[in-house]
Amino acid sequence: ERTTLNLFERIGDFFLGRAGRSAFYLIDQRPIPIPFVIQARPAASGRSVRTQVLVSFTLPRGDKAALGTFLGNVLGDRPAFGANDLHALLRPEVVRVAQETLERMASERAEMPYGEAEAQIRQNLVAIIGPRFGLTLDVSLAPLTTLASLDFHLGRAPAPRVRKCQGCQHELPVSLTFCD
Repeated sequence: ERTTLNLFERIGDFFLGRAGRSAFYLIDQRPIPIPFVIQARPAASGRSVRTQVLVSFTLPRGDKAALGTFLGNVLGDRPAFGANDLHALLRPEVVRVAQETLERMASERAEMPYGEAEAQIRQNLVAIIGPRFGLTLDVSLAPLTTLASLDFHLGRAPAPRVRKCQGCQHELPVSLTFCD
């Protein structure tokens, strides 16, 4: 990002001792997708919704105000900041907003309207995270599947221990796949 001094002027001031402090930031401006798993409390029907909320955070290109907000409120005096740090910083807000939205929509309808929930979560997060951290974001939802096991019987008769060979009609244990 270009600031009031160009890069060479800042480097010159640093080596000539004119500036008290210089800071260089390498900021990746590609979207950073971070998944959050939300477990909503059961609704009146007894159903609980477990959803993955994938939020892609971006620092807008050319927006110096957003860059300043990001540097001041997110980076601060940290020497480095990564996706895990961003997850830890924004997790409480994302989980709270997503959980409230999903619980409200699950209590209002029998079937979860994921498109509407996605739009509502996006709108609420943009209003909270954008001004405070200088980030833009996009949200996508995906219901998490659950594993269920079914226990059923195809009959009550005991399984045979021997079977007849197709060629010679000799009795063989069931575990053998061919007759010698």
